[in-house]
Amino acid sequence: MSLIIVAALAFTGCSTEANKRSLHASDLTIQTDAHNILPSRASTKDGKPYTGDVYETFFGGKQPKNCAEWEGAFIDGMPTGEFKLYTNCGQLDSLWRFENGAWGKVEKT
Repeated sequence: MSLIIVAALAFTGCSTEANKRSLHASDLTIQTDAHNILPSRASTKDGKPYTGDVYETFFGGKQPKNCAEWEGAFIDGMPTGEFKLYTNCGQLDSLWRFENGAWGKVEKT
């Protein structure tokens, strides 16, 4: 159920939070599982596991600049820490964490 919600939220807007030092997802090879928009792996175009910050924009284009759908970090190709999911430019919807091979929503405190 949460995967459907995540996918539905992905098409409602964009964020202005993406860091200029982050790579756009189109500069990498991004893998996702099932119908999830959040990535499960990231590698360079030559197949090496990627380490660093990444963001994806709505509908995959780099424009409008810094209007992210999601953003987060990878270490050795695996998502690490919290990923931010946005519903609109500058509007954080939720935080997600990749643990044990699956995405789980981080409860707000």
